Amino acid sequence: MNLLFITGFDLLLAIVSTSLQFGFAYRNDLPRVQKFSFPDLVITGQRTSAHCTAVSGTPPMNFKWLKDGQIIKPVQKYSIRSGADYSILFIEHVDLTTSGNYTCELTSSVGVDKYTTVLEVKEPPKWIKEPKDLYISAGENISIECSAAGYPVPNVTWMKLSGYKDGPEEVKGQQQIRGKSILLKKHTGIEDAGFYICVADNGISKIQTNGIILSISGKM
Repeated sequence: MNLLFITGFDLLLAIVSTSLQFGFAYRNDLPRVQKFSFPDLVITGQRTSAHCTAVSGTPPMNFKWLKDGQIIKPVQKYSIRSGADYSILFIEHVDLTTSGNYTCELTSSVGVDKYTTVLEVKEPPKWIKEPKDLYISAGENISIECSAAGYPVPNVTWMKLSGYKDGPEEVKGQQQIRGKSILLKKHTGIEDAGFYICVADNGISKIQTNGIILSISGKM
């Protein structure tokens, strides 16, 4: 009776052990993608890449790249280089439309795994509307717009070179809106005349206009 009990117990242990080993081996056979990302700063006009690696899985395995859920084909600015356990996505001449969610999908005969990362392309500021010299009479009102594009959207600021002081000073009374600034002055006086510049800054780069001359004739 004891012999039968021991034999049955040993058999149970053997079954459990085999099941655990099989389960462990099966987990190792499942394809698994290592987390990856694009560089922190990618600027329009540059090239970039993402490296997708299989940390487990039984060959043969197949890699697939997707952008916003759509399969990426190796044409135009996209190219793909893959090996047995890796795949690299290369992107040439990135622009703002290149931003999006990129997924590496790994498939084998026993399963599928995938990982998604975000590419956010930045763009330095560039001028959309630059101001020109203005010649007016004292007492007139002025409204001069200066606007720029970029990503993130730049802050645009009017500055004035003031006499003997070091560097330009921010102009009071300007109306700053998303991506632009309007220099507003009512009943201008001789003291408003001078050399003005416009500065655009979005944290990626800073640019400034060549500057304009505001010439005011007459007296108030």
